[in-house]
Parts: sequence; C-alpha cells; structure tokens
Amino acid sequence: MRWLRIKPLDVLFFRRPGPFSAGGVFVAETEIVPGILPFIGAIRAEAARALGLSPAVLRKGHESLGGPDSLGRLKFCGPFLAKDGRVFFPAPKAAAYHEGLGKMVFSYPEEPEGACLSLPDGFGIWQLPKGYSPPAEEFFLGEESYFDLFKNAETFTSEEDRAFVSDFFEIERRVGIALEKGSRRVREGHLYTQSVVRLKDGVSFVVGVSGLPSEFPEKGVLTLGGEGKLALYETMDSPPLPFANRPEAKGGARMAFVVLATLGVFKSGPLPALPLSALKARLVGAVVPKAKVLGGFDISRNRPRPLVKTVSAGAVYALLFEDALTKEQEEKIFENFWARPLADDFSFYPYGQAGFGLSFVCLSKFQGGV
Repeated sequence: MRWLRIKPLDVLFFRRPGPFSAGGVFVAETEIVPGILPFIGAIRAEAARALGLSPAVLRKGHESLGGPDSLGRLKFCGPFLAKDGRVFFPAPKAAAYHEGLGKMVFSYPEEPEGACLSLPDGFGIWQLPKGYSPPAEEFFLGEESYFDLFKNAETFTSEEDRAFVSDFFEIERRVGIALEKGSRRVREGHLYTQSVVRLKDGVSFVVGVSGLPSEFPEKGVLTLGGEGKLALYETMDSPPLPFANRPEAKGGARMAFVVLATLGVFKSGPLPALPLSALKARLVGAVVPKAKVLGGFDISRNRPRPLVKTVSAGAVYALLFEDALTKEQEEKIFENFWARPLADDFSFYPYGQAGFGLSFVCLSKFQGGV
C-alpha cells in the first residue's frame, strides 16, 4: 500500500448531506473532519490522468480504476490527520481521562447492578475508574500512544498526548453566488453562505492506497473537495506506526476490544458482522456514538447516492471469549481485526473496499465484571 501525504493549498469544503440551494436561507455546512470519499475521487482522477486518460472515463468504468459503483483494483485507507510529521488517530470512545493527573486510561464493561432494560442480555455497562470521566470533546491520539493502547489496554496510560479538532482546523464563513451552468454567468439573487475549513500550519491528511498504476507520480497536485481546490501530495517514506507493526500474541487473553479507526457502514446498523460463533465469543459491550448519515454523488447518473447511516470512528466493541486464548488463537484474532475494514459492501457502493470500518484490536487478560 502506498501512503500519500496531502496538503491543501486553500480552504476546503466537504458538503454535508443536507438541503441547500443558492438564494435560500440555508447555510452550506462543511464536514470538519472529512471521510474518505472526496479523497477517492481526487486520487482516482489523478490516476486517470497518469494513464493519459480523462477523469471522465470513471463515469463509464475502467478495469483498474473502477467506475461509479466500483473501485476496480483500488483499495483505500484513511483519511487520517497529521501534524508536524506525526499521524493522529481518533481516540477510542472507551478512553477515560483524569483532568487532575492529566492521564488517560482504557475502561472496561461491568455487569449492571439490577435490571437494565436498555441493555441486551449479557451486556455490561462501561465503568469509569474513580476520578476519570469521558473527554468533553472528540480528540485524537498520536500514533505512538495509539499503538501503545493496543499493545496492552490493562496498563495503558497516556500523558497528555491528545489533540483536538481545533488543533488541526479553523472554520471560516464565505459568501458566494450561483453561476449559470455552461456560461458561468452570475445568477442574480442567488447568494449563499457556506462554511469552509482551513488546515492549520503543519497539518495535512494521510491516505493509504493500494492498486495504483505504476504511472502514478510520487508527488503532484490533486483537486480536492466540493470546489476542486488544489492540494499537493507526496508519497511517504513509511506507513503510520500501527500499519507497520502489530502487537505480539502472547496467549491468555480473555477479552478483545475491536476499535474502529474510520467511519463504519454496516447493513445491520450499529454492529459489524462479527464472527462470534467461530471465535467462541460473545459481544458483552459496545460504545457507539450517535449515528450520522453519509451521502455521496453518483457521477454517472448525476444524482446523490442513497443515504446510509454510519458508525463514528472510535466506536468500541467488547468481545468475551469462552476460554483464555492460545497464542495461535490470538494470532488469528490479529489477522481478522488488525488494520482490516469491517464495512459491508452495498449494491451501489463498495464501502469495505473504500476503507470504511477500518478496525484495530486490543487483547486483554482482564475480563472486567461481565
């Protein structure tokens, strides 16, 4: 897999799946932390140009690059945020933080006391250690701390290695006016307002791609986002740390925590299709934020794609095994869940191939109170 570092040269607009029309009262809001779809479009268009083709070939379909409903031989991973050369990952939603100590730990599910009608049978409630609380806002972990968490959740402690959305982006408001299709003349009375994101100094996106043609340049320029803003890209010398290494299987694990590093799209809603019977495990807990909807645009039919519900990056699924795992069984767990996309492919788009639901897994000998 080739890893690209992408640095926009201007503000970016990643439109949310909501109503908007020039001349109306709506504000076109941008997604602050974008998903992979805008990057897939930009990278495929650059790959087509590298092959001497027009990006319009993607409307009909290409064997290597795919078409409106396929990705050909391409597979994607990301996007992740990078700052000053370090790659950051969305923190697991099971992380708990102690403001006084400035430390973060990983929490575990516990069996609820008494009846709990909102939980399925066998589920536990995530219990926070004394003095710890969920972070007040979404945050990200540097690649070293993120990898340390998966090496051993029982002893994981992070000393202030956190970054927030505000450390990467600034939000700006812009006023624009609609243009006539074809002539590009101004449409009178069709003013609109939109929000855009500007990356702070030293911030870039990181995206992994496999299956690119050999003609794809090591570095170049992409057009990215809703208004086709220019962005520089270059091939990284090495992949982010969690993709270059994985924890060592030692045997004895009783629990596994499957963590999503990218948006998940699952046919069953909030839960991925986990092979529980084959693993001789049961799902005993999950930390899943409120669902968001994901859209997209069908370039061949010139219309929006169907909306699908997504699971936010950082969602955690806790599995409890019937017996302690052997070293060989732990190796199998890593093969199934380490840097693997869990998303389902739909008839109208291959979300798994696009890198949705990318998972990492942490094994623990401690089984909480479930």
